[in-house]
Amino acid sequence: MDRNIIAIAVSLLVLGGSGCTSQKYFGTWPEGCDPLEVGKGITYRFISEDKPETTKKSGVTYVHYATTSEWANCLEFARSIGDAGMEKALTDMMEPFYDPDQKASYLPHKWHVDYSVFGSVPLEIYCLNGDRRALELGLEYADNQWREPSADTAINKNTRVPYEDQVKYWNEGYSPQTRLWIDDMYMITFLQLQAYRATGDSKYLERTAKELALYLTTLQQQNGLFQHTTKAPFYWGRGNGWVAAGMAMTLKVLPKDNENFGTIEASYRKMMSSLLEFQREDGLWGQLIDGPDSWSETSCSAMFTYAFIEGYASGLLGKEYAEAARKAWIALCGQLEDYGLKEVCVGTGGRDDRQFYLDRPRVTGNNHGQCAMMWVANALVNHADL
Repeated sequence: MDRNIIAIAVSLLVLGGSGCTSQKYFGTWPEGCDPLEVGKGITYRFISEDKPETTKKSGVTYVHYATTSEWANCLEFARSIGDAGMEKALTDMMEPFYDPDQKASYLPHKWHVDYSVFGSVPLEIYCLNGDRRALELGLEYADNQWREPSADTAINKNTRVPYEDQVKYWNEGYSPQTRLWIDDMYMITFLQLQAYRATGDSKYLERTAKELALYLTTLQQQNGLFQHTTKAPFYWGRGNGWVAAGMAMTLKVLPKDNENFGTIEASYRKMMSSLLEFQREDGLWGQLIDGPDSWSETSCSAMFTYAFIEGYASGLLGKEYAEAARKAWIALCGQLEDYGLKEVCVGTGGRDDRQFYLDRPRVTGNNHGQCAMMWVANALVNHADL
């Protein structure tokens, strides 16, 4: 019998059918689904096999945003469980980025959202051990994201936002890196929230909320979901996953009296309701969320699971979301192979071709899936009493 089916059956027995007699959705797990075990497995895999590498593309240096997210969340996991050896292995990876003789060839470009999010890693390190080098480096990226636009053509080429648009957004209090791509609702949000966590300075939280509200009011569709791009009108799973995570992360810390709280909360609830409707019998979500003929894609499924957990933990979502998150996590654990997540869609640009999304290759152990699994592992470890 398939491991995933067995895990779900065991889970239902533990919970006493469809209800949860113990009222703990995240504290008791069937074999192979303990988030502490899974988190350790994925983190040690990252340390041994998936070490962050600096890449050059078209003359631009960067660390891939999915690698950045996995690294930062592995650090959070190490801090949460108090594993000193794990912490050291993960923080040591940052040393070349500080080294005066090496950092020029290591540090990512600061003028594009996909590269700027790298700053979230040193900010996590600062929260872990108080290393001032990490704080200074992380804030360089967070503050640069709201720096006055530069007319330098080389910078603007790499920013990929027309200079006139940069000026317009900056004058209105938004980041010049604003491009209104749905991925940015995680990329910008995560970096600025990390800066807020590290410093306690409310300006970073205000930036996050204002920027997120702009994206939500501009891009959210009537069904609560988000099209991949204006030229690719499809509800692609992982693109929506970045959005779901960004909202959940923000609502965890945003005060209810913030002027943008109501907008973000309403968008979040609307999206979560739609996602609950589209969850499949196997516990996962489709490569195209509303496409029953599309395959079950795991990276987006992990992202939605994370958003459900945080919403339930904060009291914004009801127990049906906790039940759905539990079902999804067990299904995801059934898709692990040597702690590499299977059935992950490769990197995907937008295209006005539905079949393009259905035919995208699927891989195992890709950072897009690994990072999302670490979001969920962290959330479950932190909310094990729920």
